[in-house]
Amino acid sequence: MKDLRIRLGVILALALWPLLLFSIWRSYQDYTQDQILIDRNADLTASMALSETTHRFETTQTILRFLTTRETGASCETDLARLTEEYPRFYNIIRGYTDGNVVCSAKPIRKIGQPATDLLSKLSEEKPFATQILTTAVSDEAPEKILVTVYGHYENGQLTEIAATVENLALLLDLLEDAKVLDDGDLAIFNQSGQILGGRWEKNDLQTIARNLPSQKLEGRYSTVDGNGNDVLVLPTPADQIYLAVASKKQDIFSWNRLNPLTSALIPIAAWFFGFLAIWLSTDQLILVHLRRMRAAAATLARGNRGARVGDLKNPPAEISALAKSFDIMANRLVDREAVISDALDEKETLLREIHHRVKNNLQIVISLLNMQERKLSNSEGLAAIIAARSRINAIALVHRGLYESSDLRVVDMDIFLSRLMPELATAFGLDEKNITVSTKIACQSLEADTATPVALFIVEALTNSIKHGIQNGGHVDIELEQTDKIIQVSVQDDGQSGLQSKSEKSGIGSKLMKGFARQLGGTLDIQINETGYRTVLSFTPRDIPQIG
Repeated sequence: MKDLRIRLGVILALALWPLLLFSIWRSYQDYTQDQILIDRNADLTASMALSETTHRFETTQTILRFLTTRETGASCETDLARLTEEYPRFYNIIRGYTDGNVVCSAKPIRKIGQPATDLLSKLSEEKPFATQILTTAVSDEAPEKILVTVYGHYENGQLTEIAATVENLALLLDLLEDAKVLDDGDLAIFNQSGQILGGRWEKNDLQTIARNLPSQKLEGRYSTVDGNGNDVLVLPTPADQIYLAVASKKQDIFSWNRLNPLTSALIPIAAWFFGFLAIWLSTDQLILVHLRRMRAAAATLARGNRGARVGDLKNPPAEISALAKSFDIMANRLVDREAVISDALDEKETLLREIHHRVKNNLQIVISLLNMQERKLSNSEGLAAIIAARSRINAIALVHRGLYESSDLRVVDMDIFLSRLMPELATAFGLDEKNITVSTKIACQSLEADTATPVALFIVEALTNSIKHGIQNGGHVDIELEQTDKIIQVSVQDDGQSGLQSKSEKSGIGSKLMKGFARQLGGTLDIQINETGYRTVLSFTPRDIPQIG
């Protein structure tokens, strides 16, 4: 998460986090209050509907009780017809005997029907009323569904007379609709088997709810949840085994019609999203696009293009513009300083080459002086000493020549060095006259001057030792420089077969010099004498050459 835009987005999210938490809490509170209101409206609907229904039943019972107290006479049918006009919900009012014969009725009827007669068996002195909803034959005069209420008049424990009312159930259902408070709630009347007797019920069928009602007569309110998660309130009516049901939709906090309370939570989220988008675009256009251009200029300058500059930026902030100008000023100064340093380095390199060239010339003068001295000497030991000294000085001179002729003044190419040293030594020791051949094999890196000088002197001493003691009568010498990993081995081996005992002596000047060269290089010296000849091996670890640029 190193991107500046993402970091700013996280900071913005952290800043809006308390507001988001508060908004979510507030949305939950709004949802809870709204759900409580829905539940209260459902209770109010149920209470109003039940109250109206109860009032209807109580009115009906009062009328029936009043009728049984009046004498039956010629005006009985007229009185009942007047009651149906006064109470339009009554389709018919009937007075009769316990055997089902009719005494009088508002509308002509000779005998009480069998369903109404069945209600008589449910009457008792303690419960003299019985109510049932019935479906009649389709007729233009009679309603399709009727509500029959039967009252039994008891004297001395004996049922002496009955009175019944037939109500148009549609009028009662209109009353239920008027009692509704919830627009999306359902209200219906159903019986104990779950059959809907009237009302509007668009939810699941009431059969499952009816089966779950208490086995005893329902005395109070009963609350449950249907298969769709809707709250259902069931209340008993004065009619036996007839119930009133009110359903209210259980609102989902994420539903579309409940989205309004969520706006307080969605606003901070939307604010963060658009704020993050604004941060992303503005940061990219105001800062990062200029930084990318500066980074490209810096990378181009680092690759050696001295003309790389940021230049004029397109409508940058003042701070970025100042930074770009500072970068260009820095680049100009770096290029100027690099030019000065480059000139100084060229001058120093020229001076170093001149120094190595003069040292080499001075050593050549010394070699010339030794040559002059050699011509005046006749003593063999003195001549040998001068030849050895001259060979050593010549090796050092060739090292300096290799330095000032090399493209890198720090190192010497050992292959070129030995190709120049061997002819000089062949002339000095008269190898052609002595029938001695020398071969070289170079497989190592170039060496620093401080390393190349002792290596060159070691080769001179080892070759001199082989010519003097091993193959003075002719033979061959192998000179090898090999590098394995970081170890360099310099070996000089001849194929001489005589003078083995003299070769083992370690008190000569050459042996002491070779040991000194090994110590100087921090390496080891190994002398091997076997049937194939005499082998001297110098092993050391060269210093790492620092890379330039």
